Amino acid sequence: METKILDIRGYSCPYNLIATKSELNSVKIGDKLLIITDFQLSSETIPHFVAKSNSFKLLNIEKKSLPEKRNEWNILVERYK
Repeated sequence: METKILDIRGYSCPYNLIATKSELNSVKIGDKLLIITDFQLSSETIPHFVAKSNSFKLLNIEKKSLPEKRNEWNILVERYK
């Protein structure tokens, strides 16, 4: 099983959701995608998209507080069918 990484720090929506959808198309059954973003809205829209999907499940969302009052989210998704 493989875990791919999609680093979309520094970008905002709609690019983040479009990039995530595109990358998810290349994830094989049983594999995972770790999405790293620093755009708060993406930490909501990406999990919402995954929840509506019939092929992916949300495994974890981790918020990291960074210096200079910045935040980063790690969103882990798995393809199950």
